[in-house]
Amino acid sequence: MGTHSARQRGAALVSALVLMAAVLIVGFSSVHAALADAQSARHERDRQVALRAAEAALLDAERELAGTPASAPRFAALAGTGFIDGCGKAGSENHGLCTRLSPPAWQVIDLAGDDAALVTYGTFTLRDLPGVAQPPRYLIELIPLNPAYGRFYRITALGFGQRDSARVVLQSFYRAAPATGPPTTLPRGRIGWREIANWPALHAAAK
Repeated sequence: MGTHSARQRGAALVSALVLMAAVLIVGFSSVHAALADAQSARHERDRQVALRAAEAALLDAERELAGTPASAPRFAALAGTGFIDGCGKAGSENHGLCTRLSPPAWQVIDLAGDDAALVTYGTFTLRDLPGVAQPPRYLIELIPLNPAYGRFYRITALGFGQRDSARVVLQSFYRAAPATGPPTTLPRGRIGWREIANWPALHAAAK
């Protein structure tokens, strides 16, 4: 009789241990899922910060192309003579102004690096963007089309999130209308934009 009771107690103990282990596994799984969701949410928020920073850099370059007073010394360059192969370097009037190469400058230059051709946000428009790991930066390329219809530019911008690892590359196409010329239905200003999610791969291939 005593042996039978001991066996019952042993079986109950094993069942309790199995049940506790199952509860612990479920608990750990729930905690892991909650932490993964929280991390995913943080990454998405940081990506949104980087996206807004890249958009701010596009607008910064577009303000410059539109002729803000702070960029007045670069008017002659923006008319076309200041765009050079390989892009102008910091300290020059053609800073960040590039001609269209193959592969294009926005692929060749490391947008996330410290290349002197990159224009930091606010350099010419005197604006500031707090709350990011690094200020966004951009390049402007002159697209060689018929100037009678205006001048066309490609702007490529990189924005950072609150962490340096959160990065978004955006690109816009901009048209500056000529003072005179043939009639056209082309819009003035931004005529399109896109996100370049695979920029790291394109940059590696261009090198």
